[in-house]
This record gives sequence, C-alpha cells and structure tokens, in this order.
Amino acid sequence: MYLTKEEQESIYWTHQFLKSNKEAPFSVRKLLAVYFLEEWKEKVDIFRPIMRHPVTRKKSARFVCISDIITDYLLDVDQVAERSEEYPIENPDRQARRENAQRSSELSLVMDSGRQDDDSYRTPPYSIEERALNGRDPIADIFFAECTAESLEELTALLQEVKVNEDYYVNKYADESPWNAELPDKKRTIKEVRKAIREIEINRVRECKECGGAFYAHDRRRHICDMQRYPGSKESACEVKNHRKRAKKPNLAQEKAIK
Repeated sequence: MYLTKEEQESIYWTHQFLKSNKEAPFSVRKLLAVYFLEEWKEKVDIFRPIMRHPVTRKKSARFVCISDIITDYLLDVDQVAERSEEYPIENPDRQARRENAQRSSELSLVMDSGRQDDDSYRTPPYSIEERALNGRDPIADIFFAECTAESLEELTALLQEVKVNEDYYVNKYADESPWNAELPDKKRTIKEVRKAIREIEINRVRECKECGGAFYAHDRRRHICDMQRYPGSKESACEVKNHRKRAKKPNLAQEKAIK
C-alpha cells in the first residue's frame, strides 16, 4: 500500500496520541479526540484504512482508518464488564482474536460473477473461488453431506425414500450446464446421478462405535464414521478419538485385572 508523507506522519502521531492519553479520564477524552481529528482531517483522509490497530496484542491483518481508532479510544471497552451485557461490544483486541480464529478455520467464497478475468487477478488470501468449490463435490459427497438423520432408522428411511423417488432426486442434483461437462470428476450428469442413487446399498448403513451416530459405510470394513474431519488430520474426529483410547496404557489396576 502506497502512503503519502502526511499519512505516514498521521500513523506516527496516532500512536503517540494513544500512548500519551492512555490514562486520560473519560470527561476529557471527547475533547482530545475532537482536537486530534480536526488537526488531521485537513491533511489526510481519516476514513481511509491505512494502518493496523495499534492496541491489539494479536495483530489483525485488517487495516483500519484513523477515525475508527479514535472511536475505539473513546469507547475503551472493558471486556470483563461487557460479559454481563445483553448486547456486548467487542474491543479491537477481542475482535482481532475472533478474526484470527475464523481465518484459521474458515474461507471466504469468491463468486464467479465477481471474479476478475484479467491476467493480474489473484485470489484474495484465505479465500476460495466458486469454480474450485464446484469441482470438489461429486454427487455422492453432496448427497451424504446433506443427510441430517442421526439414528439408524432415520438414515435407512431417508435412503429408501431416495431410491423410491429416483426421478425426483435425479432432477434435483443433476446438472447439464457447460461447466459440468468441463469437470468430469464432479459426476453431476443425469446418467451419473442416476447411477449413484441406484448403487446405494441400504445394508451399508451402520452405527458408529465411537459416537453412536448413523453413517453410510462406503468401505464395508468401516465401523467408525468419517462424517466430521478432525482439524489438521486426514482422519475423522471419531477415528482420532478411537486411536487415542486404544493408545492409552492401562494403569496398575487394569494391568492386574488383565493378568
């Protein structure tokens, strides 16, 4: 980001302002803020995001404007006191922590309609394009991801209903648009959707030995569900939990019982 000489100076003096007036009582903060903004609004655009918030311990990647920083100075939100409020306000530090936590587990979606097709375009950080997402959902993944049945009976009834009403679900999931023809792995043609529905085997519905929830075993050897991926692992949360339990060494009383 290119900054003018005046903007660089405004960033420096914003830091100095917060540092010098940190202990100022609330009765004079408004006057201090007004004088500071009056001084700089003629020199720079105080509404342009040009700096990271200076009072965050865990730095946010987001740039903010000087007016927002001064507003936060006036509020000076006490998060401990806000816990008991009906509509709590976040201070910049808490907001930065929440954004960093979201960034580690969430991706923003760039719609195809909003994508720039020139050569200089780059996908924004912590984002995924709609076309990439479309290429990662074969019909089987979409169908079983939508299932909200929790018990063996509910999931069995749901799959039976799909097989009985084959034409309805073919029309619901099939896509004959041009982009589908360019992504053969997606398997969303009428033929592929119909094939996927007909290949559903009701006897593959099982109860997870770890969480007790119902799941469809794509692999007949599987008895622990793979419905929820564990962060940072190729295995599911139930698989990781099961492996941890099996890896634990028995205590002395257990060892005597085994012997």
